[in-house]
Amino acid sequence: MDMQLEEVQPGQVSKKRLLHVTRSAARESSMRASIWALVAVLSSGAAAYAQEVPELSGTWSGTGPAVSATEGWEASRSASMAITEQRGRVFRGEVKYEGGEEDFVGVIQADGKTILMSNDDGNVTAYLSSPSEMEVCYIEGGDEAMAACTAMTRAE
Repeated sequence: MDMQLEEVQPGQVSKKRLLHVTRSAARESSMRASIWALVAVLSSGAAAYAQEVPELSGTWSGTGPAVSATEGWEASRSASMAITEQRGRVFRGEVKYEGGEEDFVGVIQADGKTILMSNDDGNVTAYLSSPSEMEVCYIEGGDEAMAACTAMTRAE
């Protein structure tokens, strides 16, 4: 390895050091520009991603398959839900199903299509496919575990 030492007078900067500092500054400037470009792209994407909040208030009903640890398999289980109050993306209501009824709360995600709900027993993930149709899937854990998906339509 051939290393040449550059003679530098006190108070002077070597050419190699000057070149290194210049390259580092250029890389830092380029990195800053890349970060700002990324921020701009993400910001515009987030604005495009955020959809108008759909109005969910009203009565929804439907049927779908279910399975539970205590009741076994059901080819068709009926349910209806009434969304009684909505404030922006958050809402509340009541669900009625074969064997009971429960209050729930929910939120609409930023895409305006994905919906999350919860009650005392379990959690729901729903997908709004049109202003009057959604698929609602319920999961409950524990000794009375169950899973069900219901294709629901809004009553006129």
